[in-house]
Amino acid sequence: MSQRKSKSGQGRTSIKGGPASGGSSDWRGTVHCQDDLNSENVASAYGVSQPSCTKKKHKANCSDNVHCLLGFGEHPEQTAEYLLGPDPGTKMKKEGGFVGLKNLGATCYMSTLIQSLFMNSAFRSGVYKWQPRPGPRVEGDACAALQRLFARLQNSPQQYIDPSEFTQSEIQLQTHIQQDPQEFFKLFMALLEERLVQSDDPSVKTLIQDLFQGKLRYDTTCRKCKRVSPNPTTFQELELPVKGFPTLEEAVKEYTKEEELTGSNQYFCDSCACKVDAGRRTVITELPQILNVQLMRFVFDPAKGVKQKLRSRFRFPFTLDMRDYVAPEIQQCTQYKLSAVLVHKGTSAYGGHYIANIRDERSSADKPDWWEFDDEVVKRQPDLASSLNDADADTDDDGKAKPKPKSKKSTGPPGTVTNTNAYMLIYSRVDRELREPVPCPPELFSVVNHEASVFLAEVAQFTERYNATKRRREEHERTHDDVIKRAAPGEGEAFYWIDAEWFKRWVEHGFNPTPPDADAGFQIDLAIDNRPLLCDHSKVDPRNPRRKMVSEYVWNKLHELHRGGPELCSNDPGAYPCSKCLVELADEFNDRQGADLEKKEAMTKLDDFKAERNPDPGHVFYVSRSWLSDFRRKSEPSARSPLADITCRHGNLTTDEKARRPIPIETWQFLKSRFPTINTEFNGNAEPCCICESEESVSNEQQASIRARNDEHKRRLLQFYNSIPPLPPATSWVDLSTSVTPLWPTQAQQRRQRMFVLSGDWARGWRRRIDESRPEPLPPANNAQLTCPHSMFKYDPRPLLTENRQLESEHAAPKMTLVSEPSWNALRELDLLDRGVTELTLEWSDASNEYACVPGICDECLQAQAIADEQARLNYTDKSIFIVVRKRGDDKDDFVTTTGGRRSRRPDRFADGSGAPSSSSSSSSTQRTSARSARALARAGANAQKIS
Repeated sequence: MSQRKSKSGQGRTSIKGGPASGGSSDWRGTVHCQDDLNSENVASAYGVSQPSCTKKKHKANCSDNVHCLLGFGEHPEQTAEYLLGPDPGTKMKKEGGFVGLKNLGATCYMSTLIQSLFMNSAFRSGVYKWQPRPGPRVEGDACAALQRLFARLQNSPQQYIDPSEFTQSEIQLQTHIQQDPQEFFKLFMALLEERLVQSDDPSVKTLIQDLFQGKLRYDTTCRKCKRVSPNPTTFQELELPVKGFPTLEEAVKEYTKEEELTGSNQYFCDSCACKVDAGRRTVITELPQILNVQLMRFVFDPAKGVKQKLRSRFRFPFTLDMRDYVAPEIQQCTQYKLSAVLVHKGTSAYGGHYIANIRDERSSADKPDWWEFDDEVVKRQPDLASSLNDADADTDDDGKAKPKPKSKKSTGPPGTVTNTNAYMLIYSRVDRELREPVPCPPELFSVVNHEASVFLAEVAQFTERYNATKRRREEHERTHDDVIKRAAPGEGEAFYWIDAEWFKRWVEHGFNPTPPDADAGFQIDLAIDNRPLLCDHSKVDPRNPRRKMVSEYVWNKLHELHRGGPELCSNDPGAYPCSKCLVELADEFNDRQGADLEKKEAMTKLDDFKAERNPDPGHVFYVSRSWLSDFRRKSEPSARSPLADITCRHGNLTTDEKARRPIPIETWQFLKSRFPTINTEFNGNAEPCCICESEESVSNEQQASIRARNDEHKRRLLQFYNSIPPLPPATSWVDLSTSVTPLWPTQAQQRRQRMFVLSGDWARGWRRRIDESRPEPLPPANNAQLTCPHSMFKYDPRPLLTENRQLESEHAAPKMTLVSEPSWNALRELDLLDRGVTELTLEWSDASNEYACVPGICDECLQAQAIADEQARLNYTDKSIFIVVRKRGDDKDDFVTTTGGRRSRRPDRFADGSGAPSSSSSSSSTQRTSARSARALARAGANAQKIS
């Protein structure tokens, strides 16, 4: 069958998921057998006669156009990491830079201290010299772990390394918890010193003392006999105050100035043999090689009971001369150079982030080379003074606002730094700085070198794979451009069909058949697979929307690259077209058109039937109203039966007239032909199911009887409430005594008559039931909650007899009410009392001239219940709490209630009539002081004894 392109566009339709349906020009309306097929019909059915796609940019492929080969993800912006996985080359250390430390969760404070120690050449050299003694070794020795960590920091080619081996050594650092850096420094140095003193090398044994230890003396001068008592000691850091001392010089001066010991702090003089006034000063007698200055930024606030951070400005110099702060007889060098500044970023002492700025000792004194160590990131700091100088402290140490400076730059003299976050300063004595390189021990270097070789091999392998993938991608893109350019066949030329899904797979993975997230050895099969395009007759399926047509040149090029098949050529009658499928499509279309016409006629009859009056019942049939509505709206028939909703469980017509819809006989005959499964019918003479009607009649009678009984209960019970106020609502903040109200009808009956005690909870339901327009059945009353296991009163009901109806004790019965004997009998007549209800009464005794409880009150259970009630009051959840908010200068309290995360203001007077909340508590019910609970429980016991 010859093929040609249509130029006029007549009879062409857009096909998506198969041929298009449409009006009278649709090719399917003219085809009834294979002899009716022609080239135009075939071209229209397969979409060949469609115009080529004219879009220049495609977000997605035009799936309804067989000529469109764009929008399949061509030329994606894919990185090397996306194609080949993570690039190890991104972890390469920059030439001339330093190695960082990976943050394991909250280990930034540790990283800054380790980096500052590593950058100290003298300390690193001493650590390298350490050798473990022969014999049993300490598991996870800190010195050995520190050696390997230093070796990796010195020789690793990576941007950062993992310090897990060090944190899991004997120091057992919890990586998810941020610790105090100053405390960690002291503990770590003490542990390190303990390990180093075990070395046989004298220089290693005294490494900590030689580098960090200085000497000082506390001179105490007796004001009476003028005797000076020296007390020498050593130090490894100077703890200097920050609050009130804006410069390092002033803080050191404060540290060494004389302190007066007077009053309760007097000094006991051995010469005078008594306590006397004295003066004590700190005298530095020997300076260490490395001077660690701990700035006391993290201080304990006794008023709040927490540690807080001081953000006061503090100025320190690059060059420090300690001559004015040491003993006059000292002969050693007193000049220091700033080596490191450890900074804490953040306002809280319990969080934040730590970084270190460290000077490279190998750099010249005139142009020091500073580096910022921020966990994994290490970068050069061109100007330390500019980066650390800040004036961001807009509040003083007491939290009061201070005027902001006009400039954010430092106003200090040259050669100084002003900062609000520095917490540790490290100075190196100028006469002892080691500028020579520190060699790594061979045994450590071999371990690190092996790790570096493995890493560099991974980088080289990735680079090779990337370059090869890049070349394949460029070649693939050139092939793709050529395919798109020459995809359309020429006039009268043969064309080929290919699967759109395969073409998309080729576009995306033609240059890299191994996806980045695929398992090892997995590759995408790029062989051409046209089998999904075939119909049951092994030809091109006209229903399949996945087909795309290409020229003979494109097919040969793709087939040469990837092979596969089958070949589906337009000149091959055995592959294209499929006459049988085309005829089936035409038949389906014509059947659907006929069915739609019949449905339209049936619905027209139904519309005409609405206007008829008094139709013949024999020509009227019932269907489901909801089903018919859905059937008219939807083109496809519903899966439900038209009679499903109007057929009762007995197989008869339901009694619900609203559910059924009468239709004419013509419409019913159409539905029966459309739905052959209909095996029953209900015409206009059909009667509703008599069984269902009988059941509904009995149900209606029962409901009417129940309503009549409830109304009678309501009428009879209402008379007991005509002369009494309603019960107050039971809430947690109302005093327990306000939730009990005696329920007797007249004041005269309050004296010397027999009174019955009833559950207050049941009485509340009684009141609600009376207020309801349609009361629901009320369960019988039961006094089980008012009696103890000994069948006696659990609460004392006698306070209910007071005229003001207030309980004398807050621990008495919270949910009881009194009713008269006639009321009790009336409740029994109405079957509103449980058959086994316990009669709890108050009966007048002429002998004692007061009411007595029958049965008696159980003293043991009364006291236990009082204590339980008090505990429940003190320990609660899901309750409203009241917070007293008092503004400065305002003596009036503003109460705020908080419930479930909501906040709302309450007036000065609470619902219970008091001017303050019933209980003051924190948001957590468990945070109660033991003293308060003990006092409350003791008070509960005393009240219980008083009641009994």
